[in-house]
Amino acid sequence: MPLQISATGIQIQDLEEIIGEYNTLMQAEFGVLFKVGSGSVAGKVIGIAAEREALLQQLLLNIVTVLDPDNATGALLDILSGITNTERQEETKSKSENFLLTGTPATNIPNGKQFKNATTEDVWVIADGPYVIGGGGTIAATAEAAEFGALTFVTSGPANWTILTSVAGWTSVEASADIDPEEIGRADEQDGPLRIRRKDELLINGNDIDGIRALVLAVSGVTSVRTFENQTAIEVDGIPGGAFEVVVDGGDDTAIAVAIQSGRPPGAEAFGTTTVIVQNSELDNITIGLTRPADIDIFILVTCLTVGAEGVLPDNPEQVVLDAVLAYGNLNFNNPGVDVIPQSFVGDIFDALRDAQGKNSVTSVDVQLSYDNGAGVAPAFPVGFPAPGAGVDPYDALPRVIAIRERADFDSARIGVTIT
Repeated sequence: MPLQISATGIQIQDLEEIIGEYNTLMQAEFGVLFKVGSGSVAGKVIGIAAEREALLQQLLLNIVTVLDPDNATGALLDILSGITNTERQEETKSKSENFLLTGTPATNIPNGKQFKNATTEDVWVIADGPYVIGGGGTIAATAEAAEFGALTFVTSGPANWTILTSVAGWTSVEASADIDPEEIGRADEQDGPLRIRRKDELLINGNDIDGIRALVLAVSGVTSVRTFENQTAIEVDGIPGGAFEVVVDGGDDTAIAVAIQSGRPPGAEAFGTTTVIVQNSELDNITIGLTRPADIDIFILVTCLTVGAEGVLPDNPEQVVLDAVLAYGNLNFNNPGVDVIPQSFVGDIFDALRDAQGKNSVTSVDVQLSYDNGAGVAPAFPVGFPAPGAGVDPYDALPRVIAIRERADFDSARIGVTIT
């Protein structure tokens, strides 16, 4: 088959096909008795030319392949994404308000002072200050990670934090709550997520439900979006007939409503539990609805068995598991209406406990969920985990359903770990 370039892609020849093609052309020109075997002079010349052509065809295939955004990588993907004004997101630092500083009243703690998380070894820097310790001996403070990337922490007392740059009168620091998901930084955007975001942003110009989702996702501060459409004439899931609903977390109500209006199909109702008045191109007032998801607490019990494992457990293995579960939950179940599947945590738990030689330090992992800390076996870690049984939903390995106007909420205080 000759070299072909068509709407479906490119089809190149292998070396044997090219040699055969040359042989046919030579004998058509000089006669069938013309020697083209590999041992003949003509055959050797054909072999040299065919090998060079095969290399050029492979180069052409590579060029065509990398010009496809689904295959391009690195700087070339940046160029292709830039054609549609999609830029690779740069790395950012985690920054949180969930810190509590303790010390002598009236002590001034300036920006730039550092402290360290004893569990993760991450360094954090006082920001948006200075802070003056109040009469009660404490003050809430904001700090930013010293390094870029998705640095996190969980609720933890002063024993888990070490002051690195001291200030007279400042005695300790603690995390008063887990870092909020929207406060977590990020590393440079990798090729895979960039490809997905490029496709999402291409939908912005579309006048449909996917285009509306892309428009809202582009609003500053928005962390998650789900769009639901009712194409029937009757109410479904609380959405009126012919209407659509945007369930969104983060961002400003007015900015989101403007984005929805800009992509709303003519005549379609933007339904939601929160309404905002915006103006259309004719300066008419239009009521736009949007919905903020209700957080649904998820309690998690993890049990790991080490019997027969070849690997060595890391230091503080229970904390390692807790951190892995919290990170996985916040990453994969952050969107509204996404059911929580307990088995989906297992892979990340095994990965987190794998030792430096790549060996598993546990042989089995069991994950059970509850909405309200119902009946179950009390975990060994952390100390002070509320005794199971207070709620009515018993722990089990079944998925927990999250409705379209809800979002699963994870917290280190609701994750228990037992390793035996």
